[in-house]
Amino acid sequence: MKNYKVSDIANLAKVSKRTIQFYDEKDVLKPSYIDKSGYRYYSEDKLLQLQKILALKYLGLSLNDIKTILMDDDSDVVNSLLLQKNLINQKVKYDAVIANHVLYFAEDINKVIKNITKLSNVFYTTAYSKNQMVETRNIVKEFDNSIKLTNDKYFDKFDVTKAKEILNKHYKSVEYVPYLDYLEVNKVDALVDYVLSCNGNQNQYLQKRLSQFRIFLDYKKTITITKDAGIFICKNNSWLSPYVIVYNILTLEDILWKA
Repeated sequence: MKNYKVSDIANLAKVSKRTIQFYDEKDVLKPSYIDKSGYRYYSEDKLLQLQKILALKYLGLSLNDIKTILMDDDSDVVNSLLLQKNLINQKVKYDAVIANHVLYFAEDINKVIKNITKLSNVFYTTAYSKNQMVETRNIVKEFDNSIKLTNDKYFDKFDVTKAKEILNKHYKSVEYVPYLDYLEVNKVDALVDYVLSCNGNQNQYLQKRLSQFRIFLDYKKTITITKDAGIFICKNNSWLSPYVIVYNILTLEDILWKA
């Protein structure tokens, strides 16, 4: 069986010599033997063991967890795999879940949030108030009172007020940060495109009257439109900072429809 020096096994595994030395110091990967000159040599079995260590480290397991797995009897493959599965499952927790204007689509919002509390330490979610872009709705109604740009049930389910009420049931700390902004629209085409993209009944009434609608908007010149939305920062551990860089993020789109 071939044996490798520290530099050789490090090159094969694409790690530094210091990494091999560190694993030796921590009793995670000991050399196969040490010669009279103090050179450490590693067998091919040790190379396979190193690859296993690196794979488990990549999954986020601690050195103690890895040592537990390595000490397990390799002949008992089933128990070894079950141990690895349990340790990995314990590590599957996200730093944050982010829901960007989608939570009101959930059939059962409380159920979704309850599941989120099991998945993450911090939850960020956005919500609109009922004043969001109210001028657009008013202008369209002024043109034709039959037109509704939005389905009001979305606001009723999870507007800023309702969102705070729901989130306070699930989190010890709920902070709302408003998004301070507004729009000044002076291009008719941009406003027409937005209106036609809404989820109301506007297409039924506007498609045959677009030219008339454009003339109506052109008389308005520049229109200032309210942006009344914000983000909720929710935590169940008061020591967690919501402003740190988040490295492990799960978006709500990944889990919303599984709830």
